[in-house]
Amino acid sequence: MRPIRLEFAGLQSYREKQELDFTQLLDGGLFGIFGPTGAGKSTVLDAITLALYGRVGRAERGTIGIMNHAENRLYVKFTFGLGPETYRVERAYKREKDTPSIRSEYARLVRVRTADGALPGDAPAGDEVLADKDREVTQRVIDLLGLQVEDFTRAVVLPQGQFAEFLTLTGAERTKMLQRIFALEQYGDKLHQRLRQRLEAVRGQLIAVESEQAGLGDASAEAVSAAEQRLGIAAALLTTAEEELGRVEAEFRSWERVWNLQQELREVEERLAAWQGQVTEAQAWRLELLAARRADGVRPHLEARDQAAAQAAQSAARLAEAEQALAAATASLDAAVEAHEAARTRRADEFPALTRRQRDLQRAAELEGALAEARGKAADLAARVAKGQGLLAQVSAELAAGTEHRQTLLAREARLREQIAALDVSAELRERVSQAVRSLDRVREAQVRLTEAERRLRQREDEMRKAGRLAEQGRALQVEAERRLREIEQTVAQLEAEPPASDDDLRAEEAWLSRVAEQIRTLSVLLEQAARRREEYEARAGEAARLQQEADRAAAAEVQRRQELDAARAAREAARAAVAEARRQAHAAALVSELKEGAPCPVCGSREHPHPASPEAAADLQAREAELEQVEARLREVELALERAAQQRIANGQQAAAAAGRAAEAEAALQQAEARVAELQEQLPAAWRGLPPAQLQAALEREAAGHRERRARFEAWRDELTTWQAKRQEQADRLSRAAAEAADRMARSDLAQRAVEEAHGEVEALARSLAERQAEFDAARGDMTPESVEETQRRIAEADRRVAGLRKQLEALRSEQEEQERTLEELRRREQEYTKLLHQREVELAEARQRLSEIESEWQRLSGGQPAAPQLAAVEAQLRRLEEDEASAAERRDQAERAHRQAESALAAARREAELAAQRDAETAAALASALEAAGFPDGQAARSALRSAQRQAELEALIQAHEQEGVRLQSRQGELRDQLAGRSLTEAEWQGWSARLEQARTAVEERREERARAQQVLADLLAKQQRWQELEERRTALSTQVNYLEELRKVLQGNAFVDFLAAEQMRRVAADASQQLGQLTRDRYALVTEPGGGFLIRDDANGGVCRAVTSLSGGETFLASLSLALALSKQIQLRGRYPLEFFFLDEGFGTLDPELLDVVISALEGLRGQNLKVGVISHVAELRARLQRRVIVEPAEPGGRGSRLRLERA
Repeated sequence: MRPIRLEFAGLQSYREKQELDFTQLLDGGLFGIFGPTGAGKSTVLDAITLALYGRVGRAERGTIGIMNHAENRLYVKFTFGLGPETYRVERAYKREKDTPSIRSEYARLVRVRTADGALPGDAPAGDEVLADKDREVTQRVIDLLGLQVEDFTRAVVLPQGQFAEFLTLTGAERTKMLQRIFALEQYGDKLHQRLRQRLEAVRGQLIAVESEQAGLGDASAEAVSAAEQRLGIAAALLTTAEEELGRVEAEFRSWERVWNLQQELREVEERLAAWQGQVTEAQAWRLELLAARRADGVRPHLEARDQAAAQAAQSAARLAEAEQALAAATASLDAAVEAHEAARTRRADEFPALTRRQRDLQRAAELEGALAEARGKAADLAARVAKGQGLLAQVSAELAAGTEHRQTLLAREARLREQIAALDVSAELRERVSQAVRSLDRVREAQVRLTEAERRLRQREDEMRKAGRLAEQGRALQVEAERRLREIEQTVAQLEAEPPASDDDLRAEEAWLSRVAEQIRTLSVLLEQAARRREEYEARAGEAARLQQEADRAAAAEVQRRQELDAARAAREAARAAVAEARRQAHAAALVSELKEGAPCPVCGSREHPHPASPEAAADLQAREAELEQVEARLREVELALERAAQQRIANGQQAAAAAGRAAEAEAALQQAEARVAELQEQLPAAWRGLPPAQLQAALEREAAGHRERRARFEAWRDELTTWQAKRQEQADRLSRAAAEAADRMARSDLAQRAVEEAHGEVEALARSLAERQAEFDAARGDMTPESVEETQRRIAEADRRVAGLRKQLEALRSEQEEQERTLEELRRREQEYTKLLHQREVELAEARQRLSEIESEWQRLSGGQPAAPQLAAVEAQLRRLEEDEASAAERRDQAERAHRQAESALAAARREAELAAQRDAETAAALASALEAAGFPDGQAARSALRSAQRQAELEALIQAHEQEGVRLQSRQGELRDQLAGRSLTEAEWQGWSARLEQARTAVEERREERARAQQVLADLLAKQQRWQELEERRTALSTQVNYLEELRKVLQGNAFVDFLAAEQMRRVAADASQQLGQLTRDRYALVTEPGGGFLIRDDANGGVCRAVTSLSGGETFLASLSLALALSKQIQLRGRYPLEFFFLDEGFGTLDPELLDVVISALEGLRGQNLKVGVISHVAELRARLQRRVIVEPAEPGGRGSRLRLERA
């Protein structure tokens, strides 16, 4: 950690903003902060701890009384580096009302991202906020540094009164502090918890592996071979089923096409019948379209007639409206003229008086502004006078209270001096007690060492006896393991000599049984197929015969239809001749109706007409035409019947040929199936060849039962042999472990015996040392008992502690007295200023009140005591209303005149438009009558009813055309489908039968596939089990070894002994470094050593290496020992276990050193520059200030003025 910049204001004696750039101070390695007593030197350290931890160590509850009494706000910013990162912590506080307490205004911790070339602490460039609440900021700082505030003030920033605190801490407190500073907590509960979690996880894995091993079944080579045979049989059955499925699918697709064509033909015939039912509706569509086209010729006349009638009605209505509008315009004009004359008269009467009132009110409004300003000024001056009187009274009261408080402080100072004098202890008594205490400490240290050595001796004797017993037990276990192994080997040899059967013979039997079972299953399938083939052959042969008979009948029907066609054609020719003759007769009869006596005939020119044609010729023509239509209809029926008969003949012939082919195919399939059955029967044992499938299966089951019995006896024998072989291996492993354990226990027994001998020698040596230390103590204590020596030492220490506390109180009291004097002087000066200012404000108040009275009198006269603005607004509104009323009346008169002229013009135009509309209505009525007569409509309503829109006419044309095209298409498709069917048909039951056969074939294939998949899975599982068991065994061995190691490690790390050991080792290294540093400072007179309880002792090498308590050191010696320890600790500290501590502060102690020793200490501190450790010292010693090159000068605060200031100074 390295400081970069400190900024604060409002803290203790500092009021204004202060900045301290450590980058300019630390380049020399050593710098100092100097200034008079009470100027605020230690406040710099307070600012750092306040920024980091939100508290000041020497303040009550951390923050009470730290804010400057003249300020209401305090803030501090501290920028520091930690490893590669830079951080800034900011805090601000506000004063609680009427109390010395303060509360947090805001707090923030940020990771600083500085721009290129900028210093940390300059304007932020993308800073990252890590915390923004007071407690969160403190906790994040602790997490970053790994130090609590107490650790920080003992090892990094050493304030007044706490410099030697780490030196005198008890062992437990020092150990806890070291655990935090050196991040040793990771080796305590955290390490134990991680080890426990790891052990549980490994145990869980071991249990899972053992469970999985137990769950694996038989995976022998015989089982794998049997699974492979079953897989081959399943594959052969699948092939047979797939061949059968292919044949069924081919036949199914052929009949599926017939079924689909048949269904489509049925649908087409249904649609053709529906089409014939729409013929009448199509004829209606044609009549509707013809009437609509005739009505289209009349449509323009209808529209023109409707438009003319509507225009005539509209013109008549507009004429009536124009007449009414003219009458209304005339009345409005008369009223507007009268209103305009009245408005002009009213304005002339009221305007002069209103103008005069307007001027008076404008002046009153101006006076109101001056009146408000005068009233405000008088009120402000009155408030100032009252405030000045209150301030003067307050200052006077504070001055009296301050004078009384100064007398109280003087009395307290006298009492403190009396208490210090009463607690003074003579130097002679101090030296005698100190020497006795050191001797007593050495006696107790020797006693502790002797007690510990005796405890170790007893412990090692117990261990030796325990090791002897364990060695005897180990040998006995080894003998028992050897006996048990011999018994197991005898049992294994006996089982191996008497096997119940041969495994090879059993596997051969199993292969034969599997093969015969498959042959029987295949034979059953083939017999069923042969039966189906025979049934199919008989059915197809019968179908072929039936279809051939139908083909012969269709040929005979075709011959008969051709004879009927010849007769129908002859009848059609005779009917056509009769119709032609009837038409000639009918034409002649039509001419007869036009003949007149004496007039020439239009055909022959004769004027006589003796034999005119009969009028009944027309009726005869109709009869002949009807007869012709009947003959032609009959001809079409005969032609259609002939076509159908030919198609039926062709279709029946094709069906008969196809049926004959299918019958031949079925016969060949039958012969092939019977051949396969015979071939398979030849493969069976001779005794089984004539048996049906059921008896074959029974014979096979009898053979399989005998084999299973032999296999069971063999498997039982093999399992028993495997079990005993495993026991033999397990017992051999136990014997090996027992032999190794016995040898190890014997070696441990020998080691324990040698350790007991060494412990006896150590106890004897320590007993002699204790006797020597006791003799030294008896000589040193004289007539004092051991209890009185310690009691005297405690009284002296308590007196020193109390004197130090009283001196500290006295120093604080002196600072408080100085501050009180400055406060009283400031109060006297403020009392004089407030008196002078109060008199000046009272004169100004009298003048302001006189001016206010004059303005109020004039304003009352002009406004009548009421606000002028509303009255002025009312007068101006009346003036504007008079002008607006006259202008509005004139405008309405002009509008009425323009409206009257417009109404006269509109009436004339309406009369002309009505005359033209009546003329147009008569013309369109005549034209419509002519158009209706020409189109054949009796009236306009009939024509309107026949009208149709263009869209409707297009729809009718489309419907008619679609109906005709649909008939042609359906008849054509009907013929195509009949051709494709060629007389073939399929009933619903037959179609369902083919679907069921296909589904059965597919189901059989799926079943065979599932059987093959199951056989494959069984084989794969068996193969995987063999490999998996080996993998699990290797894994189990490794996990078991790991569990043993972890359990041993957990025993070693149980409790907090490991952390205590690390802390003690770290403290011994710190003590060694501190001793080296202390030797340099004291010319090798003193050294620091650690005692068994974790405390420190001073070893006096100039006095024979005598060790004594650190409390026996003088003030200067305590400073040197504490400084050495602080330097050693600072070099060892690694914040959060990663970053070195790069600086620390010293805030006392230099005043107790003589010039020579001061020079030695400064030289030692300057030498730390090469170790990358920066040191800041706080002192008022002039020699130290002259020696340092980098200095921060603290200028004390001025009474009643500015606060303390910081100034950087370079030598």
